[in-house]
Amino acid sequence: MWFMKIEKKYYANEDRLNLICRELKIVKSKWDSAMEKMPIKGLAGKYFSLMSTGQKNFSIEIYQELARNFTKMYKDKGIQKEVSYKDLFIYKDKDSSTKNEKDKVIFLEKYEQYGAVYGDVNPKLIYNHVRVNSDIAILIEYFTKSMNSTHERQEKYKNVFYSPDEQLDQIKDEARINSWLDSLKNKGVRVFAGLIEYPIISYTHEYISYEDGLNEISSDPIMNGYFIMLFSSIKDDIDYYKFHYNIDYDYETLSKLQDKFPIKFEFPIDDIEKFNFKNEANNQILNTLANKYLELQSNKEFTSIIPDAYLLPFAFNAAPKIIGVKKYKVKSNKDEKKN
Repeated sequence: MWFMKIEKKYYANEDRLNLICRELKIVKSKWDSAMEKMPIKGLAGKYFSLMSTGQKNFSIEIYQELARNFTKMYKDKGIQKEVSYKDLFIYKDKDSSTKNEKDKVIFLEKYEQYGAVYGDVNPKLIYNHVRVNSDIAILIEYFTKSMNSTHERQEKYKNVFYSPDEQLDQIKDEARINSWLDSLKNKGVRVFAGLIEYPIISYTHEYISYEDGLNEISSDPIMNGYFIMLFSSIKDDIDYYKFHYNIDYDYETLSKLQDKFPIKFEFPIDDIEKFNFKNEANNQILNTLANKYLELQSNKEFTSIIPDAYLLPFAFNAAPKIIGVKKYKVKSNKDEKKN
């Protein structure tokens, strides 16, 4: 006996869908024209009409593709707006909705020139899908290091209102990044990138005594941005990647933890660099925070908020599932006649 897996389907959030279409000036009757350069398999104009009027339900994958296309269309209009696929449909099952709130997905797009994907000033997460040799590894290293140039330049000129030198440095930084991208392309390597927001426990530090040389460290939950870079073989012919990941504790839960159990302690004044895991002071502070939360494991009120303190996030700690997607090609009339 065999069983067929039933694919769950969902009805669209009509209000959200209509709002996006108005903002992007998409005429529903001309849906196929709007999606000509990035068609979605299973969502031709007729089916989009049924989706937008709540007459037909669709799979999660369709909504993911749709969210990606909407995000790209906003970007083409100069609007930095990320559309979440979860906003495009309605959960009927409350338990399913709660469960899926921890499941996230973003899209990694081709990074073929400086600034092609927003968010490169954030901490980097690097993934490799290429068979590397020494030459490719060196190029990846140089390219990755060159991506820090924007942040370094901003720090260098942060107290300067305007400087021609800053503009020249920016041009040179852009040229350097583009040159490394060209070199990687010549070696058959394509870069994909995307930005995620991930809830973590960070901290603030404030001088409390110059005489004693002390800082006061305070726990501080934040939504931290991470810039993902993935190296892929051009031969794989991937159009984009789906980057699936989970969060153990969302920002609201971490904020509730902060309200009930704020952590404070003194720390010697040192060269503290938050988010730099090569910085010894930063690592010591995070380890101290982690240990203080672990001491609360026997507190019932604490465990009602955080059942497992070992899962508290002090950095991105998810195990992502990364899926390459090839471009869907619409069959021509000639192809259909052949079939």
